Amino acid sequence: MKTALFARVLTLLLALACASARASALAASEPSAAANKTPPAGQAAPLPAIEQGPDGFWRVDFQNLASFPYSAPPPDKAPTPGKKRDIPAKVQGLEGKRVRISGYMLPVQMEGSFVKEFLLLRSPMMCCYGIVPACNEWVLVKMNAKAGRVPPLMDVPLNFYGPLHVGEVYEDKMFAGIYQLDGEKVSVN
Repeated sequence: MKTALFARVLTLLLALACASARASALAASEPSAAANKTPPAGQAAPLPAIEQGPDGFWRVDFQNLASFPYSAPPPDKAPTPGKKRDIPAKVQGLEGKRVRISGYMLPVQMEGSFVKEFLLLRSPMMCCYGIVPACNEWVLVKMNAKAGRVPPLMDVPLNFYGPLHVGEVYEDKMFAGIYQLDGEKVSVN
């Protein structure tokens, strides 16, 4: 019971913190951002292509998912599950597609010694003492029963697979993000 309560509190804290997202701090700390050449003034860097892999899963990158500003709704506003305000059409087009997203696991609900729900984070520095993530820099993952048991694998880059849902997500009437993945499997990146 304590684990579930801790998970809900952690999810709430992350959701509230996303209202003051620091995208520029992330860009400065992300190794892949430093490796890319800076585009000329006034020109945005090209986003990675979203392509279907030979396994049938669409390869989605956090550069695509976090390519636009998004503010959490005020906490006193009525929940609007599935609302897609300010989400670009290209990202909305991922709704329901089976995707593969790489990132880092932050467990939020355990079942025994296995993870049932977790946040998929863009960077390992977006946890605990690191950078507060923006709302579009995490995905709420709920592993389905057929996925088997998933051990907690924090601080390890992983691939997460399953149908992606795009639009505001709420847990107990609290904003929990704008992406949810129905987890089918997890593999080491």
